[in-house]
Amino acid sequence: MSISDWAAIVGLVLASISLGWNILNEIRKAPRAKVHAMIAGIIQPGSRIHDDKDYLSISIANVGSRPIRINGVGLLGINGGGTHLKKSTL
Repeated sequence: MSISDWAAIVGLVLASISLGWNILNEIRKAPRAKVHAMIAGIIQPGSRIHDDKDYLSISIANVGSRPIRINGVGLLGINGGGTHLKKSTL
């Protein structure tokens, strides 16, 4: 093998590494949302009023580097029934 053949092989390896790195960076840049949901009660500090009802608390955070847009939130029940929260509540 000549020096030009070795240079071509090294160029191919470096180009492949660069392509893989760029693909990985594009995947990591994708918008990603982390969603936490929990059942919680409401407690008002300093108040004797205690609400025994349970409320659904949903927290959505953007953990990607690109912006995300949330158009609505839907809930799916255990028996397959579902609902969609109104946009005015978001």
